[in-house]
Amino acid sequence: RKTSLVEEFLDIDEALIALEKNSDLIRMEMNIIEFPLFSRSRKIKIDQVKKYYFASDKSSFLEVVPGLNKTIPGEFEERVFIALLKIFKIKGYSQTFYCTASEILDNLNIDNYNTRASFYSRIREAVSKLASTSYKFKNLFYSNELGGTIDDILETSILSYHRVTAKESTKEEKDFFEDKRIKEVYKISLASYFYENIVRKGYLAFDSDELLNIKDSVTRSIYTMITKWRNDELYLKRPAFYIARRIPLSWKPETVRKTIPRIEESLIELKNSGYITDYNLLKNGKLDKAEFEIFF
Repeated sequence: RKTSLVEEFLDIDEALIALEKNSDLIRMEMNIIEFPLFSRSRKIKIDQVKKYYFASDKSSFLEVVPGLNKTIPGEFEERVFIALLKIFKIKGYSQTFYCTASEILDNLNIDNYNTRASFYSRIREAVSKLASTSYKFKNLFYSNELGGTIDDILETSILSYHRVTAKESTKEEKDFFEDKRIKEVYKISLASYFYENIVRKGYLAFDSDELLNIKDSVTRSIYTMITKWRNDELYLKRPAFYIARRIPLSWKPETVRKTIPRIEESLIELKNSGYITDYNLLKNGKLDKAEFEIFF
């Protein structure tokens, strides 16, 4: 197949250096909630590969490669992933678990939908994208076994799955089909590296319903990151540049004036919803030097 590649420099190394020079904060290992696993763009294309460089010398990067004739996961796939993690918790944290499309839909926390049937095909496609998309981490992924970042390349999907029907179900799986209305069941297996990272350092620190109640994906991303960064403290200060590039939002000279109000919009939503108590924008003379103070 013919693929196209879109490269983006997040300049996280430069942001961390600036941050560490101006504070006594301890540099923390990144985990999956801080990676751009799900695209925020509305312009993603079929067979388009996205590569995010976290260091200006290209020594660390994340490459997201979609499955054949698919796009990389986006906002809806993120919601399906969070719903699956909610089910994963309910089912006892087993790396492999079973669920139906109805269970996934019930846990998406979608307020309005015309017909449930219209969502089933979207859920099926979303699960397929999560399984077929390859994530290649270079000097980024945290390993619980090593107690630190894997220095070389790690390539993995988020999960694998099998749609089980009553006809092909095993003896142990027959119980899922006692309700004759159920035609298929998803057997979900979280990839080992993601499973370890999720359980020990990732999404399980958050209430899935809270995440899904935040409808805007940028706001959800900001919420998860500032919650991790504050580490139970009631005050957090971060450069606007640092926040923007972790989502990621554009930070070009011509886009800074749009990006900072976009972050503010999310912080206002978080304040109105009770996730934070307040925030301040410190302009520091130039917008590209602006910082956000956030109160909890």
